[in-house]
Amino acid sequence: MRILSVLASPAAGGAEILVRNMTREMVRQGHDCHIVFMSSAAGVGNPADFEVELLATLDAGGVTYEVMAPRDFRNPLAGATRLRRSVRQFGADILHIHLARGLLCRAFSGLRVPTVYTHHNVTANFPPILFKLFDRFVDAYVAIGDACRDFLKAHVRGPMTMIRNGVPADFEASPRDRGPAVNPFILSVGNLTPKKDYGNLIEAAAIATGLFESAGRQPRFAVAGEGEERARLKTLIAERRLDSRFELLGARGDIAELMSAADLLVNSSEHEGLPITLIEAAMSGVPIVATDVGGNGEVVGDGINGFLVPPSDPEALARRIVDALTEDEQYERFSAAAVERSRAFTMEACASAHLSLYSDIVARR
Repeated sequence: MRILSVLASPAAGGAEILVRNMTREMVRQGHDCHIVFMSSAAGVGNPADFEVELLATLDAGGVTYEVMAPRDFRNPLAGATRLRRSVRQFGADILHIHLARGLLCRAFSGLRVPTVYTHHNVTANFPPILFKLFDRFVDAYVAIGDACRDFLKAHVRGPMTMIRNGVPADFEASPRDRGPAVNPFILSVGNLTPKKDYGNLIEAAAIATGLFESAGRQPRFAVAGEGEERARLKTLIAERRLDSRFELLGARGDIAELMSAADLLVNSSEHEGLPITLIEAAMSGVPIVATDVGGNGEVVGDGINGFLVPPSDPEALARRIVDALTEDEQYERFSAAAVERSRAFTMEACASAHLSLYSDIVARR
């Protein structure tokens, strides 16, 4: 098949990482994949460094792509013209859109190509009434997990299927047969945006650091990601006197290596869909502490491969960070359970389920 995907920009987001990995797997299986990015990373305020690396991995994987001008991103009519040209030039059998702005362009395009839409969160950054428009031409909605499925059920009338996010084998590791380091490395991964609530994590880090230090341990916290909240978070880190304990690493292309080095993965978000980073951590055998929001609980079993805590509760988050890194036997059990749970989220299964969906839609057409 010839599969054309539409994304916002070549940025370090969950949807972008998923589509990058999935299209590479589909090309490996013999299909042709093309991605239309509706803007450059810089055009929508994202750092450009990660864009270079992401596009290079697409080149290496045989995935073709194009990047729209910012005016096409902002103007649905201009975007519709560009999208129509891209679909026809590529000869797409299926159009898979991953953002609502892309659906608006599709609505004005006059295209008749079968269309799939994946919603990657449990909230919408657009009026949900727009789903009534989208229902007219979306052949299938994809929910990435239980929480996203429940959100879509409340708003869409078209056919829906659930295909859980997947992670490539690069992250596969054996369960850890050791306890956490005396001086643990505590990692978070994700863009520096309000929904990730890194202020909550910084407050928790200040509390947890005191608890660790009272036991003679020196923790290190780090966030791999970039975004609009950097300046505010840097100020908060300084105010909590965590300059030597808490580092903002920026956008990184070596997440697998960071996961391998980490003793714990922490997610402090206010809301989530089904985070790729939690799956990557689980596949890497890393125990996880996460807020009990969105699809986090689909990857993290409370007391099984980590802990779930209420959102916006730094004391609870701090306490569970310390708890997860205190007992060797529990830590090894969490690591083994993490690897076991990750087997439900392989990239091979994710790509195969999408290909089956595409084939069914094309056959019905």
